[in-house]
Amino acid sequence: MWGVAGLALAAGVAQAQVYDPASGAIPDRAARRIAAQIADATAYCGWAPDAYVVDCLADQYAKIERSLPADAAYADLRGVMAGTGQTLRGIVGTYGVAAEAARIDRPPAGQFGTRATRPLVPVPADLRRTAAQAARRAVTEAATQLLRSAGQSAARRAPFQRIAAAIGTSTKLLLRT
Repeated sequence: MWGVAGLALAAGVAQAQVYDPASGAIPDRAARRIAAQIADATAYCGWAPDAYVVDCLADQYAKIERSLPADAAYADLRGVMAGTGQTLRGIVGTYGVAAEAARIDRPPAGQFGTRATRPLVPVPADLRRTAAQAARRAVTEAATQLLRSAGQSAARRAPFQRIAAAIGTSTKLLLRT
């Protein structure tokens, strides 16, 4: 059973975030908001029926990527979020049943700060464990890529660690089989 509790944090990423061009770092306040946005997306996907969890995560990662500012400081994060969303979508393409796509965007009022942006594709019960394992690998790789992209810069390392922790901890918990 996939599930997660206590991660419903209301958050969003303000498009007008600024950064210190000299350090190239994401501001700490923005990193906290992005981490909260990931936690909220993960909680929302934990609410979804099990069959839709992997595609829900793909949808939410793509949504988060699109919400990030165009500033250079966010380039690595945008790449990781976009790549992970595409990888998760590919997993669903391999194991899911597109003909059964459905909207799942009616959680209890006000419970989450996010919604699915499109109908989600289910993964049949007999393929969920395999899909979840592939998704866990993709999420682990995303967190690793993000940590590596910080390089030697202490100013970049702290926000990337915060965001990588949100990706790794909450999403891997959700994808436990």
